Amino acid sequence: MVLSKNEIVVLQVLNCHDSVIYILAPLRLATVYGCSDATILLGAVGKSVKVEHCERVQIIAAAKRMCIANCRECVFYLGVNQQPLLVGDNHKLQVCFFCLLLFSLSLKEVSLE
Repeated sequence: MVLSKNEIVVLQVLNCHDSVIYILAPLRLATVYGCSDATILLGAVGKSVKVEHCERVQIIAAAKRMCIANCRECVFYLGVNQQPLLVGDNHKLQVCFFCLLLFSLSLKEVSLE
């Protein structure tokens, strides 16, 4: 799929269980909702990633912002420009810095420099 420069790509990963998902295309926004026992790799996300109501999920992401709400026993490997926002009823979360060599073109496409 070839996208024009002005297209806004919004990704929603909803209710995935026992899954491994790799999304390496540049995105503007991403939402992960209601997933359990999954590993999700997101490439460059230009604005924000929202993760809500997830259990035992591993998220690997490079983004400007990260919002985590009502998650349990999740691990986040993050390359973010701002501190993650933790809201709601979160339990046993692990948040780590993550260094991933991404193509500079993808990072520039979503204004992550």
